[in-house]
Amino acid sequence: DFDVTAVYANIVQLDRDITAAQESVNALTESRRVISQMLDEGKVARVDLLKVDTRLADVQDSAIEFRNAREIEAGQFNALLGRPVDTPVALESDLPPPSTQPSLEQVSGLAHAGNLKSQMAKAELSVAKRSVSVAKSAQKPLLSLAVDATGQSTDPFNIYKGGVTGGVVFSFPVFDRTLTYQVQEAKSRELERMADLKQVELDSAQRSRSAYLQVKNSEERIRASEASIGYAREALRIEQEKQRYGRGIIENLLDAQAALLTSEARYYRALADYTTANAAVTRETGL
Repeated sequence: DFDVTAVYANIVQLDRDITAAQESVNALTESRRVISQMLDEGKVARVDLLKVDTRLADVQDSAIEFRNAREIEAGQFNALLGRPVDTPVALESDLPPPSTQPSLEQVSGLAHAGNLKSQMAKAELSVAKRSVSVAKSAQKPLLSLAVDATGQSTDPFNIYKGGVTGGVVFSFPVFDRTLTYQVQEAKSRELERMADLKQVELDSAQRSRSAYLQVKNSEERIRASEASIGYAREALRIEQEKQRYGRGIIENLLDAQAALLTSEARYYRALADYTTANAAVTRETGL
């Protein structure tokens, strides 16, 4: 579940990155058209057009990388679902927005009680303890009674000689080296399982804490990048208007366009990280 969720989040992010890159390509193409007209009219230098072309090529290259990465993630997603890797992957929903999460103390408690690896380690320790009890029981004194009846005859229906024998067997194997070794081996396994459980609990607590902090970090990044996108779009709009009226500087226009694409990429990355971290909390706590 965690792997599928993480890969799905990456696919959503890459889809949004592709869309943002294409919007940037469209904006730069329009800016190039305007700069070309102004160049024909002698209002700008040719270097301005070259700067736009350079930026346009960079964004187109990024879009190609996003598409290639998307194909790789889609193949991995199909493999996780057990279907041919070239099956088209169409997304049916966006990533979920941030939601209320339990506190760090609650997450730590759930990780201690509900983590699957911790439960398995506890079960293995319980088996080891029972093995010690079984091994010790074999060393206890044992008193047994044995009875045997016998009969002899050439005729199976006419027994002419018979008898009953019996006896008492008392076993005291406390000094049996084999049994002593078995007890020691069982105790060694018990200590090993106890150490394993302690380590599993520590690892689970650390992973759940890290996942929780990643959730909170992603939420803050989502809020910050949302505001940044709004500012970047407005800055780009202003620079585009200034450029149309011949009052803008090409570097400012390109910087504004780059800032918008960067803000959008950060926003989609934060959404993907939030979804993955949330799935990690679920994995560690058993929620």
